Amino acid sequence: MADQQTELVIAYFNSWDDADEAAKSLKSWDKANDDIKLGAIGVMYQNDNGKIKTKKYGQHNTGSGAKIGLLLGVMAAILPAVAIVGGAVGGAIGGGILGSFSRKGLGLTDDELARIKEQVSSGKAALAVLASPEEVDAVIAELNALGGMSETATAPTEEIHQVAQDVNAAPPDEIEAESAAPAAAMAATAIGTDTAAPAAAMAAPTVANESEATLADSSNGAKTVVITTVHYEGDEYVQLRNDSDALVDLAGWTLLDKSDEKASMTFPTGIELQPGSTIKVFTQPGHNLSFNSKHPIWHNQGDEAVLRNADGKDVSTFSYGNR
Repeated sequence: MADQQTELVIAYFNSWDDADEAAKSLKSWDKANDDIKLGAIGVMYQNDNGKIKTKKYGQHNTGSGAKIGLLLGVMAAILPAVAIVGGAVGGAIGGGILGSFSRKGLGLTDDELARIKEQVSSGKAALAVLASPEEVDAVIAELNALGGMSETATAPTEEIHQVAQDVNAAPPDEIEAESAAPAAAMAATAIGTDTAAPAAAMAAPTVANESEATLADSSNGAKTVVITTVHYEGDEYVQLRNDSDALVDLAGWTLLDKSDEKASMTFPTGIELQPGSTIKVFTQPGHNLSFNSKHPIWHNQGDEAVLRNADGKDVSTFSYGNR
C-alpha cells in the first residue's frame, strides 16, 4: 500500500494539543483497521515566535513516511517566507525562491500553500498524512470525526528529497515512535539511572529534537537495551532504554558515534538498568554519565549512534537525518 499512498490529506485543528491527540488517535485507528495502511503522520504549527514547529508520528523512514518527514522540513523552511497578497502567494516564494523542479517536488499549488500559510498563521495546527486513493474518503471522515477540518492537496513527488536539500530542510522537531517494550515493565526504576517513565507514557514515547530510531536486535535475537533518543541541540544526550524483561549490567558496554568512533563512552562498573528503565548519556562533562566532551558530538543534519555490548557486538543503532 505504501507505493499507492499518492494522496495528501490535510486536516486543520484549533490547537496543537487537538492535532496531537488526533494524530495519536489516527494511528490507533489505522492499526485497528485492516483496510487502512497509512504511513507516517505529520503535524505543523506556528509558535509564538513565528517559527514553524513540526512533529512526525511513526517510525517509517521510507516511502510515504520519508515524504511526510521531508515535507514537514520543507514547510518549516519556506512557510515563514510565504506572503499572502490578495489571497495569493507572494513574497520570496511567489518571487521564485523555488524553481520549477522544486515546485514539482513539493507538489502543493500556490493556492494550497496560501491556504496552509493562512491557517497556521491564524493559530491552527495542520495535520498531514499520505493515503491511497481508496483510503482518502475514510481518512477524511475519521479526521473530521476527531474535530478536524479536512481537505485534499497535491502530494509531494519523489523529488521532495531534492527540494529538502535545496532549502536545507531540517529533520522534524519531534518524532513519536511506538515502543517495543512491554507496558508492564515500564514502571520499574533503574539502578543509578533516571526514574522510569509511567507505563502509559512509555507506550508511545515523545522525543524532541531527535530523529527516527532504527532499533537493532541483540546477538541472540531478543530485545535488550535500545537507543531511543539522540538529542542533538543544546545540552546533547543519548537516551537508552532496557526493553528486555531482565536487569542488564552495562559495565563494559560502549556508546559511540559511528561517523567518528573516537567519540565513544564505555560504561563503568556499577551501572545496571532495570526492565523498562531509561538512562541518559550526556556529551558535556558535569553529568553522572557523559562523553566528557566540551564540543558537540551529534550533527544536526544527521548522524548515527551505536551501542555495543561488552563483547563488542552492536546491540542497537539510532540514525537520523541524512544518515
